[in-house]
Amino acid sequence: MEVAYRTLFGLMRRKGLKIVPIHELSTFDDGQTLEVPGRPRRIGPQIGPDGLNRDSEQALRSLHALAPLPADLVLPGHGEPFSGGIAEAVRLAKLAGRS
Repeated sequence: MEVAYRTLFGLMRRKGLKIVPIHELSTFDDGQTLEVPGRPRRIGPQIGPDGLNRDSEQALRSLHALAPLPADLVLPGHGEPFSGGIAEAVRLAKLAGRS
């Protein structure tokens, strides 16, 4: 339970919990792509958003430990599988930088 509170308060402190008010309602067609809060703005290998990282700069620096691993397929916690290999995933995540 203590871990849950630390996570919740950490998110609050780093503005990771943001309530976006609804200003208008609209209809949409089946198959239409919706622009909604939380929809990924960037795709591909990257570190988590600043609001969820305790230290985004450290997260970027820590990627070097992954690069030498012999992995061809990267299965992130969120996002699509990346089949370009771990070294390329690290390179792209560093190139993407903070979010």
